[in-house]
Amino acid sequence: MNTPDIKSFLRLTAEMMDKHNMGSLRGYKHRSMYHLVLAEGHGFKTEALTPDEELTLKPILEVMGRRKPELRMCYMNAYNMADLARTMHVDMFYAEGFAAGIIPVTHAWNVFRGKVLDLTWRPRGIKGYVNDDSVQGLINRINSNIVDNSYHGFEFPMVYMTALIYKHEAYVSGIDDWEGRWPLCKYGLELFKDKVRRGRRFKKEVLVGKV
Repeated sequence: MNTPDIKSFLRLTAEMMDKHNMGSLRGYKHRSMYHLVLAEGHGFKTEALTPDEELTLKPILEVMGRRKPELRMCYMNAYNMADLARTMHVDMFYAEGFAAGIIPVTHAWNVFRGKVLDLTWRPRGIKGYVNDDSVQGLINRINSNIVDNSYHGFEFPMVYMTALIYKHEAYVSGIDDWEGRWPLCKYGLELFKDKVRRGRRFKKEVLVGKV
């Protein structure tokens, strides 16, 4: 499956919801998270990491390997790696949207130089695969996911995700923030545009529920 197939899935789902008047987000900019990711999301590069990129990522992957990224914990894994990259002055992003090996599902990953870094999903179709959290094992996992899966979504400013995590006291989804009544569906990515100017004030507004 490639990115256009995820877009087709999102488009068909959104059209079905519109046709049958489904969903409770009437009056929002985006009626559902399917509408949101379809309108605001994009695909990502499908090339494997270069040797130079692997070298840049090595210190980050050494730490992440010791933390042992967990299955079914994509929001935690992606946030922690983006936060770690920030402390090491590496330009990396946290991203969410839909990903597909076979069936599109909501997912979180990282983006580095336009490429997906997914430490959560394990390689598919490898008989007898043994989990390997070494640096080379994580690089192999990343490259396998780039080749075998497709991703469609968008990057988040860390200040936004940090605020959500503090607010909910858990690693949560930014696009499916049901407890906050889906603010990104309500306002779209306009919430992100002034992130640098507002900084800590933005974080406080998210915490007290103003956005």
